[in-house]
Amino acid sequence: MKKGCKIPLIIVGTIIGAFILLAIIISIFPPSEEKKQKMAQAKIEFKQDYESLKKSFRELEEAKKELKELKEAERKKAMPKNSIKKIFGVAKKPDDSGIVRIYYTETHCSIDYRFFPLGLFLKYESELGVKLAPKIKKLYETDDQIMTLSIDVISPFQDKYGNITWGLVVSFGFTRGIFNRINWSRFLDNNLLKVAEDVTWYRTP
Repeated sequence: MKKGCKIPLIIVGTIIGAFILLAIIISIFPPSEEKKQKMAQAKIEFKQDYESLKKSFRELEEAKKELKELKEAERKKAMPKNSIKKIFGVAKKPDDSGIVRIYYTETHCSIDYRFFPLGLFLKYESELGVKLAPKIKKLYETDDQIMTLSIDVISPFQDKYGNITWGLVVSFGFTRGIFNRINWSRFLDNNLLKVAEDVTWYRTP
């Protein structure tokens, strides 16, 4: 038995023991009529106190149970976000690609993704597809609750003075239906934005 449960039981046991002792004393020394009335009233009050104590004990146990369930729900709620961050990575350094914001419900995930393109061989759109397609595939394979996904892609821009600023470049959506239609064994990752939905360009990279 847990330590927290022992104290109420000790109190209940003490009260019951006192009541038994009182009954023994009464059997040895019969009380007067006035004392009988007082004892009857005391018995009623004792019963009320006892019932009140039992109620408080039940409420305490229910409160502890609710707190435990709440903590478990919060833990489960945090698990998908942590899994998504692990899949996509988190942008920590100035030149890192990764998540900078995430919003998650049971069936939808919205991500602000910072993408730092290398720009060596592929166009921006193709390089972005190569970067994100495997991650999106893994997300849908890992979490069967997610139905829709929306991603806002943020990238750096440099002006003629050499100053770098980050801005929204493109946003797009993805669904489990699209995921299921793709033949992933033959799909070219650089075509990601060609199969995505609601593709919107905000700036020319």
